[in-house]
Amino acid sequence: MRKRFFRVLKPKIKFEGWEGEVQTLPPPESITLPLSRPGQMPFNPVVDVGDDVKTGQFIAMLPNRTGVHATVTGKVTSIGPGYSWDGQQILTICIQRESDDEFEAPIIMEDLEKAPRDQLIQTLADLGFASPWKPVSLKNKLSETERIPVHTVIIRAVDREPPIAVQRRFLTEFSSDFAESLEGLRKIVGDACLVVVAVPESMAAQVQATLRDVEIFPVGDSTLDTNSTLLIYKITHKFFMAHDNPRREGIAVISAENLAFVARCLHKGKARTNKLVTVSAPDLEKPLTVRVRLGTPVAHVLNTLNVKVASGDRVISGGLLMGMAQPDMNANIVRGVSGITVIPASKVVTFTDAPCINCGRCVSVCPVNIQVNLVGRYSEFGYFEQAVMRGSGSCVECGLCAYVCPSRRPLLQYMRFANFQHGLQLKELQAGEGRG
Repeated sequence: MRKRFFRVLKPKIKFEGWEGEVQTLPPPESITLPLSRPGQMPFNPVVDVGDDVKTGQFIAMLPNRTGVHATVTGKVTSIGPGYSWDGQQILTICIQRESDDEFEAPIIMEDLEKAPRDQLIQTLADLGFASPWKPVSLKNKLSETERIPVHTVIIRAVDREPPIAVQRRFLTEFSSDFAESLEGLRKIVGDACLVVVAVPESMAAQVQATLRDVEIFPVGDSTLDTNSTLLIYKITHKFFMAHDNPRREGIAVISAENLAFVARCLHKGKARTNKLVTVSAPDLEKPLTVRVRLGTPVAHVLNTLNVKVASGDRVISGGLLMGMAQPDMNANIVRGVSGITVIPASKVVTFTDAPCINCGRCVSVCPVNIQVNLVGRYSEFGYFEQAVMRGSGSCVECGLCAYVCPSRRPLLQYMRFANFQHGLQLKELQAGEGRG
């Protein structure tokens, strides 16, 4: 008998993990790195166009020492407008690779177990990690959210949707880095902090036997089990809406990949330059997980793997349910992208602006009981406040509503659009009140 979740039937879409060796792809001729994210303060460039940079060198920084590093050795060719994976204009920096890697002077820490807590935190900051824990020297520069003590850390070692297989890799191929980073994390957070590691149900017993002083949370293989928002809810019993940040409630969520890179980077004394990505395409016998430089164009990844993209094919950042179609093959790999999916033209299902027929299928599959058909129409016609009032902010972006819609309406995009536009309206209102 199939179980119900939030009073609706769980869909039969299941994760199928793909194993096999992780391939390391050669670096591209040029990389483009984001210096901002929509709605957030941009990083301040500390280099100029024409400057030579080394791999791992700080090229942009925020006051809290979180920074952007060069991921190749070469010359800065541009600093200016670009686009994020979801099509929003952001500030970017482009570096033309001119030689093999020349690294910045390393900040090596050989024994993480014996390193003092403050030294671990300071070194992470010096290497540019966006850690929830900041050095004492930056105490006066922290935001209100950053000052809130962390009482729960959730480490997500599960992937958000099939067939992406990145996070689970750090429980197998890179398990030593993961385990050592976890030991360092325990020293940073202290005994009073709860550390929960969410792992695939099939690997729970194996992980429990190897990791100490952490709680293991087994996760099923359906998309509703692996959904980040719902996973946080099941662990903490707190539901965070689209505009909420769990950090404001003392909850830090860290991916297994980001955690594992802590030990690797501290041992080498070098900033992080790589990212794991699962590539799925008709030209591949099965999905492949590859290691690429951050800032690598998606075209370079596909060309290196001999994946052909013909006219009418669709390239998706992410997976089929939650990913976003990319109009530009020069879109770049960033830390939030764990999958590239190529859909042949013959299998592309095109969304339309056809009217809703009120069949109710989207409502029946929504795991958080949003009246999706109504909210989608509010968003479509620009009534963003009404859309948010009726639940768009509770959307967990699982993509199931659009998946089952017989009219092929872009319901997930309508939800995202309403939340983004409503957020802009709130910021404009707050700015007006500040000027008044």
